[in-house]
Amino acid sequence: MAFNRYELTATRMTLPDGTVVRRIRALEDIVLADGSVVSKGSLGGWVQSMYNLDQTGNSWIFDNGKSYHRARVSGSAIIRNEAAAFQQAMLYGNAILEHRAVAFGNCRILDTAIVRCDAQVFGFSIIYGAAKITGFSRVGGYARIAGNVIISGRAILEGWARLFGFVSILGDVYIGEYARIWGRVVTSPGPMATQRFPGVSR
Repeated sequence: MAFNRYELTATRMTLPDGTVVRRIRALEDIVLADGSVVSKGSLGGWVQSMYNLDQTGNSWIFDNGKSYHRARVSGSAIIRNEAAAFQQAMLYGNAILEHRAVAFGNCRILDTAIVRCDAQVFGFSIIYGAAKITGFSRVGGYARIAGNVIISGRAILEGWARLFGFVSILGDVYIGEYARIWGRVVTSPGPMATQRFPGVSR
């Protein structure tokens, strides 16, 4: 029988949508990807069931982080602070979801991608490579964000947008439809400004 690396405690919490989640507790020392250790007996975040956090690998949910519905955290991925993954979102590789960020829909966050602050990732979007999604950014639709891309401010990416390379999107920027942006690109409009990239940028 496979050994479980964590258990569900008796501590329960009911979320606003009625979902009941339970706090987790480590049953062994868990060495994370950054070398830090979750000690045996340490309490973690919240899950609806053991499906939401893989019993293999060294993924973990800290603090008041949550994974519920059919969301799944595996590999060396981490959720911490008040961040939440729900519906059918997936985190794997060395992905990090932190602060108050949320991942939902059928999105995927993997490799060393980081989603933090109040950012939202949803739809069928995929965030991978070393991408960072921060601020109040929203990435949805079928967007693909990879490489060393940084999305911050109140940027919105949707449709079939593709961003690769060393792209930095800062401020109130909308990128949608079939946009393609790659290479070394920086866009930083002033406060309340909106730039639109509905086409192809090279």
